[in-house]
Amino acid sequence: MQVLRLVVVLVTALLAARDVRESTADHGPPEPAQQLEQEFFALELAGPANSAAPQSVGLAVWRRRLGEHGAQCEWELRFKEHDTRVQHVERELEHARELVWREWRPGSGRTLHADRAAGSSVLSIVEWGRAQGLRMQLEGPGAVAFPLEVLERLRRGEWNAGELAVFDPLSRSIEAWRVETTTTAPTVDDQTRGVAPLRHVELRRVDGTSAGSYDFRGTELTSFRWQNGALTARRISADEHARAASELVQVASIDATTR
Repeated sequence: MQVLRLVVVLVTALLAARDVRESTADHGPPEPAQQLEQEFFALELAGPANSAAPQSVGLAVWRRRLGEHGAQCEWELRFKEHDTRVQHVERELEHARELVWREWRPGSGRTLHADRAAGSSVLSIVEWGRAQGLRMQLEGPGAVAFPLEVLERLRRGEWNAGELAVFDPLSRSIEAWRVETTTTAPTVDDQTRGVAPLRHVELRRVDGTSAGSYDFRGTELTSFRWQNGALTARRISADEHARAASELVQVASIDATTR
């Protein structure tokens, strides 16, 4: 009887090993786990001068994925108006960096792809989704950075001052940005709670107009503003974002049925 049980165990083990080999042969080794970081934001417009409440206009999610083949950073934006969405992805590869910008709304959209060899000043750009596709090259005055690359280096405190050449996917142009950083002295409450001091980074073009501003506490992004507009982003929790995203989907569904 014991011998029979031993035989059953051995046969079961052999069959399991065969299944693992066949599964690996058919599908390859399992993908390595990715490290994922996320930050959530409410997009708001300042209300009238006599109104203290800002107007909610959409949501934003920042993500950073770290996998076997390098880091990938993303912005995912969704606006209430016309159910407009934007996805901005940058991948850091071994010898290059690439950017993908997608924007779409019901009935229209565009996609732009740009890549740059490490340390290069030349960008290769392809865009489609308009009446005519576009293929072009841009050359900057030196090494050209991508917007999310700038954000991550600001986050880590690597760029606190100086000038940068940055590719803008909206205008498909290379702009010169000046970095200005101010750090607010921690309050007594900050020190009691162990909160990092507020670090404000302003990005300005050479003509003095704003290219954006970012507020950090340590390496956490707490708020930001893009360019000279009244649109600002306020950090919210994952739960707040989930509730607001559900409401956005419901509004978009209602709008789609009434068109």
